[in-house]
Amino acid sequence: MECVVAIFLPSRILTICEDSIWEWKLKVGPAKAKKISDEALAIGKQVDELIQQDIKGQPIDYSGSGEQVKNALGAWESFKAKYPLFIQDIEGLQVELIRGNIIGHADIVHIKEVSDIKTSRQLTIRPKWVIQASKYALLKEKSRASIILLSKSAPQFIYFWWDGSMLEYF
Repeated sequence: MECVVAIFLPSRILTICEDSIWEWKLKVGPAKAKKISDEALAIGKQVDELIQQDIKGQPIDYSGSGEQVKNALGAWESFKAKYPLFIQDIEGLQVELIRGNIIGHADIVHIKEVSDIKTSRQLTIRPKWVIQASKYALLKEKSRASIILLSKSAPQFIYFWWDGSMLEYF
C-alpha cells in the first residue's frame, strides 16, 4: 500500500493514506460500502450535533446512543480535558464560508484556527480532510487549520494542526 504523506508526532506516527479506502470499497462492493458509509455519516452527524450542544453549554444526553457515539463523545471529553481553554476561544460553530463560487461550513472557527471535527474507527487522518480544513482556514483568512479526530472505537483522539505555508500547500 502506498500512502500520500506520513506525519511524525511525538510518541506516534500518524499516517495519511487514501489507497486503503479504495481497496476496501473494491473488496466489499458498492452496496455494502454505501451502507457502511451512510451509517458512519449518521454517527458523525449525531456526534457533531451533541458536540455543538456541549460547546453552547446545553446539556447533552447520549444515554440512548450506540457505543460508537459514546466512544467519540468520550474522546471529545478527553480533548476538552487536555485543552481546557479551547472551548472559551471559539468564535463560531458551523460557520458558512463563501468566496466566489466556493462555499464551505467549518465545524469550529476558533480564535487561532479553523477546526474540523471528524469521527473514525481508526485514528488515521485522510488527505481530503486536510485539504478541506486548509481551504476553510483560507476562506476565513485564518493562518492555522486543524482536525480533531475522535475515535469511534475507544475514547481517544488526535488533535492535528498545521499553519503557514502548509495551508497553501494543501
